[in-house]
Amino acid sequence: MGRARCRADRSARRLATPASPRSPPTDTSLQRRIETRLGSLLSAPVSARHDTTEIRVAPEHYPEVVRTLHDDPVFRFEVLADLAG
Repeated sequence: MGRARCRADRSARRLATPASPRSPPTDTSLQRRIETRLGSLLSAPVSARHDTTEIRVAPEHYPEVVRTLHDDPVFRFEVLADLAG
């Protein structure tokens, strides 16, 4: 293999970063609505951080919880981004 050549078309500068990066706020109202509506079916309290909401559910309650989050007009979830078991 040969040595990589210095490319004149690439800038030597680093990418600019914002002075104070902000992460999206946690949606605590969503957290409260989930706990209120599905609290008896949850295995642990709802955890929310930035734009991620974690819900722990026992396997026997999974179909009901997912159906509620999708079908209930209060939630209207459309995408399940992660599922771990």
